[in-house]
Amino acid sequence: LFTLAAAVFACLEACTAQAAPVLTLQSAYVRIDLDGHGLITSITSRTSGKNYLAAGKRSPILSLWENEKSVLPISASYDRAQQTLTLAYPNGASAKVKILEKEKYFRLQLLALDRRGKVNSIVWGPIHTTISKTIGDIIGVVRDDNWAVGMLALDDRTTQGPPADGDLGQMYYYIHSPDPAQYPVSAKYKEGERFSIGGDGTNDVAFYSQ
Repeated sequence: LFTLAAAVFACLEACTAQAAPVLTLQSAYVRIDLDGHGLITSITSRTSGKNYLAAGKRSPILSLWENEKSVLPISASYDRAQQTLTLAYPNGASAKVKILEKEKYFRLQLLALDRRGKVNSIVWGPIHTTISKTIGDIIGVVRDDNWAVGMLALDDRTTQGPPADGDLGQMYYYIHSPDPAQYPVSAKYKEGERFSIGGDGTNDVAFYSQ
């Protein structure tokens, strides 16, 4: 889980006062600033100059999951030669993250998690944006008429979203009918009910094929 956990963070064209960033990432579409605490301080369009980061919320680049609670970083340092970000946490843990700037996205990979203690999972983000028109639970993308921001898992050890109900590393689906008249939810389910991938033979494909 920890050696190869990886994700893509992309912002595609479709904060408060802060100190100088410890790291600035740029793609063709966006500039992202990260402060010395390991928190994102801006997600700014390179064409419009609009900042899509939600004010008043802490958006870590990487948080830890310990005893079913999120642990945010308290310091960050960047080695430009190695393209690695080192994050320190209040529980004594230290994470090393490889960050690659691509033309249209950024690739993030957890290389190591030292002194992990009782940490049993990591979470990319969570990153809070001002975008809320369309929210994708499973794919991990939010978008409006002009912009989309998302994080996509790159290996089988990385799933979308934070751990849920202590079931670490498990992805969930929410039962939802796009048209209740044409595709009514069957009697044994209810709208908004959550179930895991596979599980006891129930999955999204089986749900819709009923």
